[in-house]
Amino acid sequence: NTSPSAMSENSAFSPKTTPRPQYPPVTSILGHAFWLYFRDAFIGTVVALVLAPYYEQLRSTLDVSDQLFYTLTVIMAHSGTYFIFYGGIFVFDDMLGWMNTYKFHQKDHEIGDASLFSKLHMEALINHCITTPVSAYGLYSVARYFGTPLASDPLPEWHNMALVFCGAHLFNDLDSSSLSCEGPL
Repeated sequence: NTSPSAMSENSAFSPKTTPRPQYPPVTSILGHAFWLYFRDAFIGTVVALVLAPYYEQLRSTLDVSDQLFYTLTVIMAHSGTYFIFYGGIFVFDDMLGWMNTYKFHQKDHEIGDASLFSKLHMEALINHCITTPVSAYGLYSVARYFGTPLASDPLPEWHNMALVFCGAHLFNDLDSSSLSCEGPL
């Protein structure tokens, strides 16, 4: 018996799609992947090179240990982006209604109340002001063990930085579907 109900009772059931979906050619998929990696490596390298003088000036201005400077830069990268986007752009966007046409409709019970936002802000405060600094300071030796250079070391050559950005992109791809051919380029 090969009826769908009989097949679904089988422990080795594997649904078949008929007709099979039309997949894009492999050259299209690989070309899109190459473009994403190239774009991220290019943007990351350019941003790193543009920000390098400001970083070096900050490093020479602050007379602190390498471990403390590492901790401060982790805090700036982690908390800075959080507060710029969540505490800045997204809050103002919500207040001013700039992107209301793109928001999902929410039912009343799906909208958080004041106590939920209070809890959210308290957890963010603990994370960004206590957990992140303590973790960054404590994990400095682990980062050094795995090859993080000293803060006073010069930047790598541009092509090595581009490879590092490609490696970071690959790491992020391991559990995402960003290589799909849908979406904007």
